[in-house]
Amino acid sequence: MRFQAHRGVNTEYPENTIIAYKAAKDQGYVIIELDPKVTADGEFVLHHDSTVNRTGRNPDGSKIEKETRVDTLTLAELKALDFGIFKDEKFAGTKIPTFAEMLDFIKKAKIAIKIDNCFQQFNDTQMDKFLSEIKNASCEELIGFTCTNPEMFARIAKEFPYAELHWDGVPNDETRKVLESSIKNNRFTIWIPYDNDYTSWFKGEHATAKNTAYVKTFAELGIWTLATMEELKGAVEFGADAMETNGELKPWMLDSIK
Repeated sequence: MRFQAHRGVNTEYPENTIIAYKAAKDQGYVIIELDPKVTADGEFVLHHDSTVNRTGRNPDGSKIEKETRVDTLTLAELKALDFGIFKDEKFAGTKIPTFAEMLDFIKKAKIAIKIDNCFQQFNDTQMDKFLSEIKNASCEELIGFTCTNPEMFARIAKEFPYAELHWDGVPNDETRKVLESSIKNNRFTIWIPYDNDYTSWFKGEHATAKNTAYVKTFAELGIWTLATMEELKGAVEFGADAMETNGELKPWMLDSIK
C-alpha cells in the first residue's frame, strides 16, 4: 500500500510547506498531496485555503485580521508573510512555497505528488501556464493530477501520457467509459473517503465493501483521510492500494497489521 501525506506531514509541520514535504520523504511516504493556488500576478503557490488567514501571519507573527484571498496578493506580498509560526514558534520564518520550488524539490527527492482537484478552477490562461510549467520541469513520472471533470481528465491524459491520473469519488458506468477510454500509459487511482471525522463534511459516497470492490475492477483504490490504526485496518480490508493520512499514520505502521 502506498502512503500519501496530506499537505505533507501536517500533524508535525506547517502544512503545504517544503519542510512538511521533506518530512514526508524522510518518513517514508511515497506521495505528497498538495494544493496549488494562483497569485494576483499569475504565479503559482502551494496553499490549501482560498484565504491566507488560517495559516498565514504578518512578518511580526501577528494574525492577519482582514480576510485576505491568496489571489489578491502578489508573489512578493505572499513571500513576505510567515506560514510557519501558526503551527509553532520553532517554524517562524517559514515561507509559502512556489509550485516551481516544489517541482525542484521532488526532482531531487524522487517523490511523487498528487495535485488536488482545485487546479481545475484555473482559467484558460492560468491552466495553460500551469501545465506548461509542469512540462518544462521534465518530471512527468512524478506528477499526479486529481480530477472530478471527465473533460479535464481526458485533456490531462492526452498531454501527460505517463503521469498518474487520480479521480475523486466513485464514477458511474457512463463516466467510467470516458475515463477508461482516455487513459494512455497512465497509472490510474480512484479515491473514496473513509467514513470518519475527517471526511464527515463530504456529501458523496464513502467507502463501502460494494463500491470499493467496483472500483478495483478497473482501477487502483485510494482511501482518504485516515488517522487511526483501526481506520488503517479498515482500508486494508477494503483492499486499498493507496491511503492518505495527515501524518498520524506512518508507513512503517502497516507492518503491524499484516
